[in-house]
Amino acid sequence: MAAKNHLSLLLLLLLQLFYSGRGELQMNYYAKSCPKAEEIIKQQVADLYYEHGNTAVSWLRNLFHDCIVKSCDASLLLETVTGVESEKDSERSFGMRNFKYVNKIKAAVEQECPLTVSCADIVALSAQYGIIMLKGPEIELKTGRRDSKVSYSHLVEAYVPRHNESLVNVLSLFSSIGIDTEAAVALLGAHSVGRVHCVNLVERLYPSVDPTIDPEYAKYLKGRCPTPNPDPKAVLYSRNDRETPMILDNMYYSNILNHKGLLIVDQELASNPLTLPYVKKFAADNQYFHAQFSRGIRLLSENNPLTGDEGEIRKDCRTAFFDFSTTAVSAAEFDFGTVALSSLKLLGDAHLNNGSVRLTRDLAVPNSGAGRVLYAKPIRFRQPGINYLASFSTFFSFSITNLNPSSIGGGLAFLISPDDDTLGGAGGFLGLADERGLGFVAVEFDTLMDVEFKDINGNHVGLDLNDMVSLQVKDLDGIGIDLKSGDTVNSWIEYDGSARIFKIFVSYSNLKPTEPLMSFNLDLDPYLNDFMYVGFSGSTQGSTEVHSVDWWSFTSSFDSNSPPGSVPPPPTTTLMNPTANVVRSTPPSQPPSGSDSNTQKNTNPPSCHNGLCKQGAGAVVGVVTAGAFVLALFAGGLIWVYSKKIKRVKKSDSLASEIIKTPKEFTYKELKIATKGFSSNRIIGHGAFGTVYKGILPETGDIVAVKRCSHSTQGKNEFLSELSIIGTLRHRNLVRLQGWCHEKGEILLVYDLMPNGSLDKALFEASTPLPWSHRKKILLGVSSALAYLHQECENQVIHRDVKTSNIMLDEGFNARLGDFGLARQVEHDKSPDATVAAGTMGYLAPEYLLTGRATEKTDVFSFGAVVLEVASGRRPIEKETGAGKFGVNSNLVDWVWSLHREGRLLAAADGRLSGEFEESEMRKVLLVGLACSHPDPMTRPTMRGVVQMLIGDSEIPIVPRSKPSTSFSTAHLLLTLQDSVSDLNDMIAISTSSSDHSFKGEDSISLEDRTAGSPSIV
Repeated sequence: MAAKNHLSLLLLLLLQLFYSGRGELQMNYYAKSCPKAEEIIKQQVADLYYEHGNTAVSWLRNLFHDCIVKSCDASLLLETVTGVESEKDSERSFGMRNFKYVNKIKAAVEQECPLTVSCADIVALSAQYGIIMLKGPEIELKTGRRDSKVSYSHLVEAYVPRHNESLVNVLSLFSSIGIDTEAAVALLGAHSVGRVHCVNLVERLYPSVDPTIDPEYAKYLKGRCPTPNPDPKAVLYSRNDRETPMILDNMYYSNILNHKGLLIVDQELASNPLTLPYVKKFAADNQYFHAQFSRGIRLLSENNPLTGDEGEIRKDCRTAFFDFSTTAVSAAEFDFGTVALSSLKLLGDAHLNNGSVRLTRDLAVPNSGAGRVLYAKPIRFRQPGINYLASFSTFFSFSITNLNPSSIGGGLAFLISPDDDTLGGAGGFLGLADERGLGFVAVEFDTLMDVEFKDINGNHVGLDLNDMVSLQVKDLDGIGIDLKSGDTVNSWIEYDGSARIFKIFVSYSNLKPTEPLMSFNLDLDPYLNDFMYVGFSGSTQGSTEVHSVDWWSFTSSFDSNSPPGSVPPPPTTTLMNPTANVVRSTPPSQPPSGSDSNTQKNTNPPSCHNGLCKQGAGAVVGVVTAGAFVLALFAGGLIWVYSKKIKRVKKSDSLASEIIKTPKEFTYKELKIATKGFSSNRIIGHGAFGTVYKGILPETGDIVAVKRCSHSTQGKNEFLSELSIIGTLRHRNLVRLQGWCHEKGEILLVYDLMPNGSLDKALFEASTPLPWSHRKKILLGVSSALAYLHQECENQVIHRDVKTSNIMLDEGFNARLGDFGLARQVEHDKSPDATVAAGTMGYLAPEYLLTGRATEKTDVFSFGAVVLEVASGRRPIEKETGAGKFGVNSNLVDWVWSLHREGRLLAAADGRLSGEFEESEMRKVLLVGLACSHPDPMTRPTMRGVVQMLIGDSEIPIVPRSKPSTSFSTAHLLLTLQDSVSDLNDMIAISTSSSDHSFKGEDSISLEDRTAGSPSIV
């Protein structure tokens, strides 16, 4: 008997061990293993909400789509691999967002507790905190989920309701996962903060309106969805709750009781006798609705979770771990000669050109932008769970050309990135770093000396690890390489994952040098995820540089005894460098092998870099002649350096006298303290010629904006221009300059800080639409400022860069025009000199592009584009609906004019305003925008006239239905007609830009007449 009792006890203990291994969801699951996990996720969700607007609703939708399909297991986040479609790529996931933000949160949690917190729990907790952001109930969800290893895309159609799903089917779906009718009705209340694309509404509106819809609400819906065939890629959405659209409250139920439901299921809730009592109860009691909604969310989040030993904990939420050998993995290997177009992913300004990839735009006008090209498939760099890194080797040829040699600034970098959809900032950021702070490994080739990033000069190579301040850097002048020469430069980058040695080779020759330019010990383990993307990133900063990658090959391997296979060589290349102007055929580059330099010397015979290794008397004579030349050059250099020192002192004194009449002079120390050493955490914006920091003045405690010069010659000239101009201006709608500083070779400007940021962010990044009343006030303020600059100053000021990102908003949303870096003073009644056109595409007048002459009428055209942008909520350049990834782009001015021609001008109004404006006011504003955008500069009104139109003191001139064309005499062109045609053709092919100081898409200028007469600009 005793033995039997012992046996029973043993079985009970074994069962307990078995079930404890499987695990259960519980509150505060990570209290011991990762105590800060939930706080990190909470802070990340809050930060993303304030930075990127309405992400909160998306967290809620992510939870529903993940949990409704089989299990709450983050299967939704897995990307398509080896032919298995991702759940998030399904049509039922149309319009979903936040996937990239999950990876940002995951990275933050991984830094605190590696391989501990599941992606499934991040999905659940993000929804929990997102609901709080929406002023919904505070719900505590259990944690302890594990991640699925597979995608269930084949189940999406069966479990995720269609937009026209009946109520019976929806309730049945909820019931199948254990959610009762009352909880299901409560969960549908999330539609109060959701929005529905017009694609999913047309069945209720066309050809005739569903009779169950309230007529007034139907009018609103048809105003948002004016066509029965809406473009699914267009921003055409409608909301259920127009009164509190970003608050999770019970307004949804009141609306559907009044026949104001978006979807069929919404309206059926209020008519079905099974659900009507719950609808009425929720509509009458918001607190009760919140209680039932909380219960429904708990039931949903606990649907069939993977726990204990089931599933896995992913390091990257996009990719499941795979069963790799711990000693070897098949090598990744590709090159430009074999890679398919579909295997490359282009971001930002990057575009293809005759077999090369251009990372930046080839424009004759100075511009700022960034672009990336990535190999589309992620590459494994780390073995899961062990400290084992891949070895890799890459060879690439690139060139940096300049359409205007006096305009420099930018560079490119070989890049290893954790994701394939991030594009960093322009200028000194090289398209690498962005405001989200995602990590990267990069080797930069920089043509801009930026003191902010401790650059040694404007011609160097550096290694960047999650930071634009290079960990290792080398001056390329020492080996005779000039990045800005336009010549083809070759580079080899090698990493030995076993020995942890990083090497960089650079040469004009196609033969790899025997010795690396840089070689150092480096453990990349802290900087690499299991899977990363490889490619290139490039940027410009107020320059005309073009960064082109002409050849690229890459290979990697985990086999420490057998290095990656030889990288395929580039084709035979004609080198245009004066020191190597011969044709050379390229041997395969050598992959990392872990061998020492002596071994390398034996396997890599020295290449003939300068031609002196050839035998003959001519070579000797050349050496003697070259030696004498070098001595003379050295002596001349000493004289030049001495004279430059004297000039520098004089120049500093001259600068001080030039700006002494402007506002207060600050010390460099004051501004350094105010910005916490120009900390990256204090960056609030990037201008075309510098970076803007938030500062707190130590003496007064005043909060200011500090603009720091970009350190290029052009940047300094532009800042001096800004300082000399704005220092003498006084107007309520201009950004006030508090002071300046010129120390340590830097120029800094101190302005009033505008608490509501720039107009473009208020229009396109705010969580709620900018009200019409604010928009009217802003446009009147900007027009007043321009009228002052054009007609009320002692000397007329032409701004030359009027755009929404240069319009700041104070605490009362009053407009303050700023960024005078391109402005010029002109005496009244005098014609300005012609220059190379500068500014931002989409805002530039057609005659300015051709003549280079900026006048008050070119500012008026730019203001017209701003007016249309503010009224329509669309950027000046946008991709046409349905155009596809490589489609053409539309010009906002042309689009509004086309609507005017069709008699549908009010269709241009921003749909996000939900019709909350006076139609007469909207029509007036749109007509003012078109009048200012007239192709003929002489027909455009003055800014003083615009002010009078906006306040109603004068009539708007007659605006023709069709957009007129205008002609220019070739005698007034800055360029020849042939050059103009060529330049404009190039502009038409411009790729989409993501920079704040460039445009989002292509320029829509076209030439209708290319005869020997005058071209027409349309």
